[in-house]
Amino acid sequence: MQFTFVPLFLALTSAQGYLRPSACRPLANGLISDCGSSTDAFQIKDVILTPSIPVAGQPLEINLIGDLKKEITFGSVTSISTKINGSKLGTVELDTCAIAKERNLMVQCPAKPQHVDIKNTIKIPAYAPKGTYDINAFGFTHDKVRIFNVTIKHTSKDY
Repeated sequence: MQFTFVPLFLALTSAQGYLRPSACRPLANGLISDCGSSTDAFQIKDVILTPSIPVAGQPLEINLIGDLKKEITFGSVTSISTKINGSKLGTVELDTCAIAKERNLMVQCPAKPQHVDIKNTIKIPAYAPKGTYDINAFGFTHDKVRIFNVTIKHTSKDY
């Protein structure tokens, strides 16, 4: 099961767990929160969504801006857990490097430290169920160094 927000996390990657929401920094008008730390391999500066609120059946452009502080190599994994209305839909673990290659993202493995400005467009499925989505995504390198930790909370109105 691949959730529609998966592309947002493919350029990132962390495994030291979920942080309290109070420790998170809001991005994208509060839809996304950066719950990582200053020791994460990827330091998120901003996430810009166009349109600013996802609409079912419409494209969503995601612009991810930040600084990759540590090298990301093959074997990096992105884990995404999704709940809707408090019920867990599931968790997927994805090969970060394989997905970045498949989507032809700007950052490819092995990725050296650099400034990152990635744009990716996805289509939100028209059939997405109504409700409150809670998504936690984090990535980690092959040697378990956390790359990022983000959460998304979105209540769909148009779905």
